[in-house]
Amino acid sequence: MASIISKKDTKYLFCCFTLPDGTRTTRSTKQTKRREALQVCMEMERVAQKARNEALTETQARRVVSDIVERASGEPIVFHSIIEWFESWLEMKGEAKSSRTHVRYKGDIDKFILYLGKKGKRNLTMLNQKDVHGFRSKLKKDGLSNTSCNHAVKIISTSLNSALRQGIIPMNPAAAIESLPKEKSVRKPFTPAQLKKLIKAADKEWRIAILMGFYTGARLRDIADMTWESIDFDKGTISFVASKTKKETVIPMHPSLKEALLDAAGQDDPKASI
Repeated sequence: MASIISKKDTKYLFCCFTLPDGTRTTRSTKQTKRREALQVCMEMERVAQKARNEALTETQARRVVSDIVERASGEPIVFHSIIEWFESWLEMKGEAKSSRTHVRYKGDIDKFILYLGKKGKRNLTMLNQKDVHGFRSKLKKDGLSNTSCNHAVKIISTSLNSALRQGIIPMNPAAAIESLPKEKSVRKPFTPAQLKKLIKAADKEWRIAILMGFYTGARLRDIADMTWESIDFDKGTISFVASKTKKETVIPMHPSLKEALLDAAGQDDPKASI
């Protein structure tokens, strides 16, 4: 039977109750008034009784602990499921980061939640190193590069570090996972036959982008940002400022590219995207 006792050298009342293993123990209720202390004490006793009967679920335990803390401090503990935490973290990042960065974060987080399946509904503290490592192994098995796999783990670890700083989890299970070694990338140009297949399968915008890349060597980002003022049909040139070098580049326009651009022309605004 639970009971309230007082101790010297402290203003708080203590609860004496029986633990699940049958031993008696004493815990501080963090209360100075007997009525409030008794309420906390009864909750402790009730939780211990449920645990002895093996009827205590994780959800019930969180609820009881939150109730006890709320009575002691005035504010309940906020528990997060794995899915709830990552979704709230993504929302926060969406406000602080660019849309492109947010999309990249969301892609890896969505894959991780899908990998976890039903476990995603469990409390965030239940996430462990095996879950993160297993996810990376699956990405590797699916054909992703070591760099992409490491990046996915880094995003997960960044999110969990935020939870760690807020005291929501006691440790970051992704922090101990060593990165995969860097791979030497080998890039080969498309063959003429491959280029023909790409152009045949592409819509008008992608057809121009492919031809632009093939005949100018411009980076995809520069091609996507290019406007009609970069095109001079009279001189037969294409001019743009490369985003990487910040230098202006002027290139003669190949007849095949000129034909594709003329076919897509019709925009009066020189600032409009091609």
